Amino acid sequence: MRLVAPELFHMPMNDRGRHLRAIEVCAAEQFGVVSRHQALACGLTSAMWRRRVADGEWLRVLPEVVRFASAAQTFRQRAMSAVLWSAPDGMVSHRSAARFWEYESVARGRSMHLTVPSGRSLRHSTVVVHHGGDLIPADRSQFGPIAVTSALRTALDLAADLEPLAFEIIIEDGLRRGLFSRRQLQWRLAARSGGGFPGSGMCRDL
Repeated sequence: MRLVAPELFHMPMNDRGRHLRAIEVCAAEQFGVVSRHQALACGLTSAMWRRRVADGEWLRVLPEVVRFASAAQTFRQRAMSAVLWSAPDGMVSHRSAARFWEYESVARGRSMHLTVPSGRSLRHSTVVVHHGGDLIPADRSQFGPIAVTSALRTALDLAADLEPLAFEIIIEDGLRRGLFSRRQLQWRLAARSGGGFPGSGMCRDL
């Protein structure tokens, strides 16, 4: 038998059901995870949020982000959790973004990589947070509800972590599949070739 938090008895049954249904729909669209902000926007109170976490119905995955206990754990769920944690401007990036773009020659790391604008302070043991001082709107893409750095931005970010040959393979792969154009590549390379960015030397050589 499913137990109902005591505070829910103080609101009309139709309101209680509507609020919970809204959260369930939200979680279903986000691979089984929701943020506290979203739950409150759906009509739940802070006390109701805490009760569900305490009862084990919702499991904390990151600060202010939970997953439904019944939801299977997947890579996309972890990515969605990181984006919710870093809202409104965080994006999955680097090796984690490379998995979305299916880039060749990129080993899958165990950590989730995330990029946020410079000036933001985020830290967690399960997420590698990068700071981008040159982010532009074109650097942001979407895979469903998950914000991911664009194919070109992802490729350039990987320049700091890869050997020259592996980096060239990624660039060739992106051009071959039409993920970005040669003109777009030249434009972003020119901006980075002056130095000051991770991997700028490799970009200059390319």
